Amino acid sequence: MHKITRRNLIKTSSALAGGALYSPAFASSLSSPQEFLTRQIGDKAKQFSIKIKPSPVPFYDVSVGGGKAKIIASDNVAICKGAYKYLSDNGILHTSWEGDNKNLPTILPDYKSGKVPTPFTNRAYLNVCAYGYTMPYWDWARWEKEIDFMASRGINMPLAMEGQEYIWRMLWREEGISDTELDAYFCGPPFLPWARMGNIESYYGNAPRSYQIKKRDIQKKILKRMRDLGMSPILPAFAGYVPKAWAQKYKTADAMQMVPWGGFHETWWLNPNDENFARLAKKFLELYTETYGDGDYYLADSFNEMRPPVKDGEDKNTVLRAYGKKLYDTINHAKPNATWVMQGWLFEFDPDYWAPDSVRAYLEAVPDDKVMVLDIGNDYKRDTWRNDKAFYGKKWIFGYIHNFGGNNALFGDFDLYEKDLKGLENDPTKGNLAGFGVFPEGLNTNSIAYDYMFEMAWRQPSEDRDSFLANYCRARYSNSDDKLVAAWKELISTCYQTRNWKRAWWRGGFGTYLFMKKPRADLWDYDGPQYDVGKIKTALEGFLDVFSKYKDSKLFIADIVAAVRHWGLLNIDYELIKATKAGKEKNIAQIDVSLAKINEMAVQLDDISGYVGQSLDNWRKEARAFGATPQEKDYYEKSAITQVTVWGGDNVLDDYASKAWRGLIKDYYLPRWQQLFAMLKQDIAVGAEFDQEKFKAIINKWDHDWINNPPMVQEQKSGLEIAKLNQILTIF
Repeated sequence: MHKITRRNLIKTSSALAGGALYSPAFASSLSSPQEFLTRQIGDKAKQFSIKIKPSPVPFYDVSVGGGKAKIIASDNVAICKGAYKYLSDNGILHTSWEGDNKNLPTILPDYKSGKVPTPFTNRAYLNVCAYGYTMPYWDWARWEKEIDFMASRGINMPLAMEGQEYIWRMLWREEGISDTELDAYFCGPPFLPWARMGNIESYYGNAPRSYQIKKRDIQKKILKRMRDLGMSPILPAFAGYVPKAWAQKYKTADAMQMVPWGGFHETWWLNPNDENFARLAKKFLELYTETYGDGDYYLADSFNEMRPPVKDGEDKNTVLRAYGKKLYDTINHAKPNATWVMQGWLFEFDPDYWAPDSVRAYLEAVPDDKVMVLDIGNDYKRDTWRNDKAFYGKKWIFGYIHNFGGNNALFGDFDLYEKDLKGLENDPTKGNLAGFGVFPEGLNTNSIAYDYMFEMAWRQPSEDRDSFLANYCRARYSNSDDKLVAAWKELISTCYQTRNWKRAWWRGGFGTYLFMKKPRADLWDYDGPQYDVGKIKTALEGFLDVFSKYKDSKLFIADIVAAVRHWGLLNIDYELIKATKAGKEKNIAQIDVSLAKINEMAVQLDDISGYVGQSLDNWRKEARAFGATPQEKDYYEKSAITQVTVWGGDNVLDDYASKAWRGLIKDYYLPRWQQLFAMLKQDIAVGAEFDQEKFKAIINKWDHDWINNPPMVQEQKSGLEIAKLNQILTIF
């Protein structure tokens, strides 16, 4: 067992290059983008010459002739972006969450990009929640790929949240809180983001202390790589949340119980006006710097989906103004050159509380250039930054959240991305716009939507959507043709015209599809995602028409499986509505007809999901691989399974992280509906009314029993045949 002490922290903080702590003043060298190229294309990287030409407007310029490539760019990330754009446009390289595709030529093809700029100085990436929904068990190898993915898409401002519990433990131990108390206080790995934001504490506690050591070591490598590439990672800061044990020990401190969030018990928040706040904030940043080096941007979210405490008789805006100033002051005192970063999600989540005058009050005492608001939800609520006058002169990042909970339905909005990212630069109301960002809660889904967002952030007037699709297909599948592009265009015209997943929340429950929500017998008025399943089927027929040509491409198989699964699950949703209507009409025969189709489709969709990488089994394996002992492996695995099923919080967040994965479709979601219809038919047979609350209690118990004994691990499949896909398309 590693013992965490301040001496060890300081001793081990020299893992960065040369043993020296990082300073933002240290310049990154050209060796870093050259190493990036070597990781992507091996010895072919030697055929690239690169040069930095500093510019206030980020840009790249790629020219290739006679088998030699020359890249001139404003910075290292722009070099990587330009190099990847060239390689991708010419079908040489495609990287994605589903896998990579390489076709290295003997001679590099000629190419001229011209000068390609971006109006967005900062290109931010990641949502704090992604560290729970996707990354809790990532090792360095997986992180290395993701950082290369960032560089290839031109991202230069990623959130870097790993490894902070190591610092929190050190801080609270210095405050006299015991390791035993801290073990219980820290949440399990998949739930850490919400503990960091003060929403929860103790849930799935008593994680192995080795987890914090491992994540410390990974974070050092993450930050070194990001900094070498010239990125400006956003680092964590103290936002005021303290362990209950600390609040009980320091009884004179103004630590307040927050209103419980999401069905969990309360957490404790320290009033920034309390003298301990500045002391703790400074100590945290000192410890963090000793371990990981310095930074320019520090994230502190005090009120994520939590209303700020205002006492009776106090003026709300006066209190908010004081809170905002104190939060800024604590960062500024410890890091005078740094910027306080905050997510703007609180303004979008609770607009009734955060009226424009309250937003202004919270921000107005902070210098305009010392705070940056990440306005993450412009595909969720379109009016936040406009209603708040572009955050009243503060720096802000325009962005999209796209994904909630790592849900993997097909959705996005290509038209929206084009309109926003082409028009934002010249919008006279944009205020102190500092960049663009993509802030998904989870990854590993809808890669094409993310690639299109990133492309729209860079200006290439000659490229339209058709040329993007042709280049995308050629790089991703090693080939392209008019039929394939036409199939993609048809799919985009229906699946990728949805800003966000409509009606995921319904009657207090969440679920990507209706099939993945907690089962109910009253679905006849559900008006959730309205996709044209006929148009999706037309797109699928287009993909199947070229299946024989592309079937050896694992990325083509991944994409067609995702599209067929989406179509099938939408059909299941509509059949569930039909079946519950039949229940209302006491028509058992129709229930049986609908249930037979639902059963067949669910089994088939679960089966074809075995041909792609993402599955419940791989999620479990990733979690187990992070453990060193059988006990650690079991703990990590159960926490991972819990998150994608019951989540936690007195059933409030059930199915929030639902996934259309093998191992869940047939073995978790389907049996729940089978139980509902069995009970419904039984009640109809005896003339009784269906008791939804009684069923809810039954299925809640079943859910928790299931996570204690999920199905056995299944091996990934290969060799998907067109006949299987055609069979699925005949079910509905």
